[in-house]
Amino acid sequence: MNQGEPTNPKDSFAPVAEKYLTSAAHAKPDALNALVARIEPTGGLVLDIGTGAGHTAYAFAPKVDRVVAIDITQEMLDIVERESKAKGFTNVSTELAPAEKLPINDSLAAGVVSRLAAHHFDDVSTFVAEAMRVLAPGGWFLVVDTVGPEDEDIQLELDHIERMRDPSHGHNLAVSEWGALVEANGFSTEWVDVTRKKLDLEDWLERMDVPENRRPTLRELILESEGALRKYLSPVVGPKTAFDLWEMTLFARKP
Repeated sequence: MNQGEPTNPKDSFAPVAEKYLTSAAHAKPDALNALVARIEPTGGLVLDIGTGAGHTAYAFAPKVDRVVAIDITQEMLDIVERESKAKGFTNVSTELAPAEKLPINDSLAAGVVSRLAAHHFDDVSTFVAEAMRVLAPGGWFLVVDTVGPEDEDIQLELDHIERMRDPSHGHNLAVSEWGALVEANGFSTEWVDVTRKKLDLEDWLERMDVPENRRPTLRELILESEGALRKYLSPVVGPKTAFDLWEMTLFARKP
């Protein structure tokens, strides 16, 4: 079912960067503020990896000394620079860099966060190792991302759907895979939450400017899904056609 190797995320996100600034699925200021309050950051340097339009950076900026928003898409970073200035954040800066090669010296960061981005990374294991490298002892690591089912075959079906919509999609790891990866890199996991994220199907297609000739197939794959995949997606047909993606929030610390 896999459509082959993912394309470069820059090719997918550069043309639609502004849509991610206004995306309700990505902004969620109340949920982000509640997440920041739960973590209780106390100053220091925070890295926002795969920042996109910067929503997570803006949420952390009032609570820490400095936020570096990192992405591989310059169009996204241009938005972060513009919006940070508009919001009056003088402690937010940007860096054009991949998640697997962070432009930060060892043991400098108080926190590393990546929200709704890791499924695009080339090498998630290397990203987690980089987070460990740049964090100071006792530093925190926060990952929020879409997760796939534990069944590998269903994961591949889900990745196929995701990649038809966005060719830069890489892979939705299962929760157990994330846990093993974080622990293998030396982190101590403190808590993990998994929730269903209801998405408006048409908004999901439009946000990525999916070609019109591909949309009927995607609708069919989601709405006519069967078995374990249907249980995961839980499609709903009504005034607004919707489906679920599952989202994990994982919080860990460097010893």
